[in-house]
Amino acid sequence: MDSLIPLENIPIRGQNLSKSFRRKGGAEVALFRDLSLALEPGEIVGLSGISGQGKSTLGNILLGLLPANEGSVMWQGKKLEHLSREECRTLHPRYQKIHQDPGSSFSPRHRLNEIFQDFFRWGNHSNLSDREEWNRKLREGMEKASLSEKLLLRYPWQLSGGELQRFALLRALLFDPLFLVADEPTSRLDSSVQARVARFLAEEARERKIAVLFISHEETLLKVLCSRILHLEASGLKGKNT
Repeated sequence: MDSLIPLENIPIRGQNLSKSFRRKGGAEVALFRDLSLALEPGEIVGLSGISGQGKSTLGNILLGLLPANEGSVMWQGKKLEHLSREECRTLHPRYQKIHQDPGSSFSPRHRLNEIFQDFFRWGNHSNLSDREEWNRKLREGMEKASLSEKLLLRYPWQLSGGELQRFALLRALLFDPLFLVADEPTSRLDSSVQARVARFLAEEARERKIAVLFISHEETLLKVLCSRILHLEASGLKGKNT
């Protein structure tokens, strides 16, 4: 990506990233080597590739959840390992992930309203001053996502996959993210629900200037949703604009 945006305004950048693992018996297997990428604010970039090639691993490395064997990750122009404790505390909640299985984002033992209140209580929300503002933003988001307030009184297992995935996206959006990894977020949904979830994500990302790495095997969906698509191979990334 050739960009004129100052480095400190680029929310996520990976430089010369390599990742490998050892099989039982000691053989080392490379997922990818010397990989570099950057996403600008509001940009939705697709990531495709065969299963087991390391797409989810790359997303987790960019989020600071896994270390790379080599290379560095930069958040807003600073290497992760150089961030101060206060910078980490402020920035970490703004680097979010949506999982393939939306049920994994929520405890099955609590109703949605209890879960979202716990998110407020224990999260670090530099963009929200009080619980009233949190609840207002939650309800505004639910209206945008076509989710009834009655659903807040239900347990996660009482919701459809599409409803639960939209709640997972709302949870991420409440942290005012700079960067979001959407890891196969529509793969377990039927086609009509896929389109609704993907459209909601795209609208919010572009309106809020969130950089999104959208991981999927669905090439048609990626072509509609993304400004460019990167294909992950052991030798690195191959990409094209859409």
